[in-house]
Amino acid sequence: MTIKTISAKWTVSLQQGEPTYGEGLEEELAKQLSEEIDWEVFSSLLQELGWAKVTLTNNNNWAIYDWANHNCKGKHKHRNNDWMFELKEDAAWFTLRWS
Repeated sequence: MTIKTISAKWTVSLQQGEPTYGEGLEEELAKQLSEEIDWEVFSSLLQELGWAKVTLTNNNNWAIYDWANHNCKGKHKHRNNDWMFELKEDAAWFTLRWS
């Protein structure tokens, strides 16, 4: 049995109209943490199955999503700046184009 540690970095920036302490903030933070943990477990499993992981420094561009959807031959998944590719060739082309 392999034991892995999970670390997550996240921040919360409250906007006007978003929940504050006592108004659902705890539930929102718990949801975000749960999603982050789920992604870490899921991406680790994919890596064990041979998928390649690419982490971008800037992922706020719709062109990246469009490029991946039109150019990747295999499956791909992403969350924030982390991208997972079924085919190492797709990961290599993605890295060359977007890193």
